[in-house]
Amino acid sequence: QLAKTPEASDHDDYSDGHDGYVASPTHPDVASPTNFDTTGDLQNVVETIRIEMKTLKNQLTKFQNATNSAIKTLREASIKISDESENENKDEELKTYGRKMRK
Repeated sequence: QLAKTPEASDHDDYSDGHDGYVASPTHPDVASPTNFDTTGDLQNVVETIRIEMKTLKNQLTKFQNATNSAIKTLREASIKISDESENENKDEELKTYGRKMRK
């Protein structure tokens, strides 16, 4: 047997015809649970969602940290390659300059 809330018994004219639910007296188009046994279930669902959100937030943080670390590594490697390339160009310029000076 479904339990009726005071709001439900006072506002039976709002009933939407679904077992266990009546339309909210303040918002007739929004159904609200009237079966008190479902309150615990809803609380469990909400808690599960909170735990999942926390887990996802932690995973996102780890992913962001890994991404930032990879970006840093790539930048450092790019700078190193750029420096090596610059040094090779300078070495080549010195060799060319040395050949010209010997002539």
